[in-house]
Amino acid sequence: MADLTRPPLCDIKRPEEVVKMSMTDNLKFAVLIGLIEVGQVSNREVVNTVLHLLVGGEFDMELNFVVQDAQNVKHMLELLDHCPANLQAEVWSVFIAILKKSVRNLQACTEIGLIEHVLARLQQAEPIVADLLIEMLGVLASYSITVKELKLLFGAMKAVNGKWPRHSAKLLNVLKQMPHRNGPDVFFSFPGRKGSAIVLPPLAKWPYENGFTFSTWFRLDPINSVNIEREKPYLYCFKTSKGVGYTAHFVGNCLVLTSMKVKGKGFQHCVKYEFQPRKWYMIAIVYIYNRWTKSEIKCLVNGQLASSTEMAWLVSTNDPFDKCYVGATPELDEERVFCGQMAAIYLFSEALTTQQICAMHRLGPGYKSQFRFDNECYLNLPDNHKRVSEAKAILSSLSPTPLAPTESTIHRTLVSGSTAAAAAAATSAAAADHHPSSFSSPTTVALASPGVALASAAPGSGGEPFDLVSVLYDGKLSSAIVFMYNPVATDGQLCLQSAPKGNLSYFVHTPHSLMLQDVKAVVTHSIHCTLNSIGGIQVLFPLFSQLDMPYEGTDVRKDPTLCAKLLGFICELVESSQTVQQHMIQNRGFLVISFMLQRSSRDHLSLDVLGSFLSLTKYLVTCLSANSDLLLKQVRLAQLPLPATGTTSLLGRKRGARSGSDAALASGNTTRTHNEGPNKTNKQTPGRKHNCLCGGNNDLCFRFSQSSRLPVFLSKPKREQCVGDEKKRGWTCSV
Repeated sequence: MADLTRPPLCDIKRPEEVVKMSMTDNLKFAVLIGLIEVGQVSNREVVNTVLHLLVGGEFDMELNFVVQDAQNVKHMLELLDHCPANLQAEVWSVFIAILKKSVRNLQACTEIGLIEHVLARLQQAEPIVADLLIEMLGVLASYSITVKELKLLFGAMKAVNGKWPRHSAKLLNVLKQMPHRNGPDVFFSFPGRKGSAIVLPPLAKWPYENGFTFSTWFRLDPINSVNIEREKPYLYCFKTSKGVGYTAHFVGNCLVLTSMKVKGKGFQHCVKYEFQPRKWYMIAIVYIYNRWTKSEIKCLVNGQLASSTEMAWLVSTNDPFDKCYVGATPELDEERVFCGQMAAIYLFSEALTTQQICAMHRLGPGYKSQFRFDNECYLNLPDNHKRVSEAKAILSSLSPTPLAPTESTIHRTLVSGSTAAAAAAATSAAAADHHPSSFSSPTTVALASPGVALASAAPGSGGEPFDLVSVLYDGKLSSAIVFMYNPVATDGQLCLQSAPKGNLSYFVHTPHSLMLQDVKAVVTHSIHCTLNSIGGIQVLFPLFSQLDMPYEGTDVRKDPTLCAKLLGFICELVESSQTVQQHMIQNRGFLVISFMLQRSSRDHLSLDVLGSFLSLTKYLVTCLSANSDLLLKQVRLAQLPLPATGTTSLLGRKRGARSGSDAALASGNTTRTHNEGPNKTNKQTPGRKHNCLCGGNNDLCFRFSQSSRLPVFLSKPKREQCVGDEKKRGWTCSV
């Protein structure tokens, strides 16, 4: 029998009627497609209706922007196939904005394989739509990309009949965005809905004799930006059935720590730190128990002491802690559930020291192990702590520096194991844009290379050097783990206890926790692990042979920026992954690239290309690792064609040529003829000079060592000391 309350499909004239229909979403999209084909709706009406169906209500960029059903994204794709280019552009513009605003939207698109669907439509897309699709692919790929999707992406860039496929060259912009990701690859996702939390099994007693520490990486991802002051999401709640215990919840951007000693009465402390939404933080809340004096609570954020207070936090009770939740309270009401993401969750039965927490922070958000095996610390060393800008300032604070040590000096100090000497050598190498008095970071830990000691300027540590291995892997942290819940160690909605088996158990029965409602463990795939699965960095090398190929369906024969984009991507991967470094060494990657570029047009050798190599060289010189020497030698041996006749090394002079500066330095003459600038003269210039590779950029000035033939950074020159003509490669610097 027909439903009298539902109008016949033929009577539906407006999109507003589609939304109100009591039918499945796929049928609503089908009806909307019919209205588009007969031309009964405007572009604005289509956009509003599509967004309404995606978010399950009236769309608002601040109040309601989370995709409720991932399958509706596929229905939207089918609908856009029936839309003109300008309408597609409107929909994609808004869709990209909501993707950037919420990780849950990114995850919804990942679940349905949106990258694959978009790549299939890219070649047929109009230019205005193609640019938006490229932008969206960059956002999605930087979040997660599977092996299959990466193969399709590289396949879309493969030349067909000697031409770049339509829009395929733009995919290099997607590659450039892939390494730019922060946060862990796996995490717990809390949707912020009523009843969503991780519930822990009852604990027979609470570990307080030596204090305790709660630690995790988290990211606030609020559903909307309006009710953030009204909501009070809980980070954790550990209570007994009588309502006494310990909690931590957010009020706006502030974290409030509560110790409830009697139901309804207790102590609170507001952490003096402003937590920003959609940003990853490492937090460690340390409860310090003092028997004869007042106890304390310390909160460390990203390895730095954010707040501390004296508080009688101890809850004296013999009752089991059977109301323990992560991300909610026992009531599980909507205003107090956590909305965002968390990495591995730890509880320690000791009050951890500042040094321990600083070292834990250096392992990065992706760490999810038991602090048992010291070799894992090198694998989990995050990329940003290897970068030149940070390592340079950190190492400079450790010891005075000589003027210009050679690369071989740095290598010898590493081999000898002298931490201070290695730090001094690396500092001098990076001193191009550093001033000692400008370094005043309150908390800093530097990692130079495996086995090299760390230096800490953390509050309370006195700035004394400490060793990462001795701090994290002396057995104390591992034996103190009460519980550890890892997003990888899950079975359905069951979250398995991952603490070492020999540790003292505080649980009444089973130690495994349960993910309630829509809380789930999310696994993403970074470009580093995915690229390794399809053969490594060498799969990109054939793209250099396509640089001079024309584009299908366009008058533009070649794009001089392609080489810079491709090289920039490769250099970023080399900086951020030891696996990529090893692949480049084994396959002689820079020599292969040099050979291919010699066969290509010299128009591709732009300042951006040189800048990529200079940045990589600076990184390799200052970030001391086992691969640095081999990569530097490989870069030095590689040859590129100059706009003029002859060839030059990637970072040096014409092959086989010996410049006047080299002759002067080799002979020990400190006064040489300056004839390499744009105005060649025989004027005798006092002082020692050398070939300058900074191109007039005083923040990056270095020469090549006479002994090792490797680049050595020099002390910061003055602006007037860099003279010459960049087009003629005639820059010189005085030191």
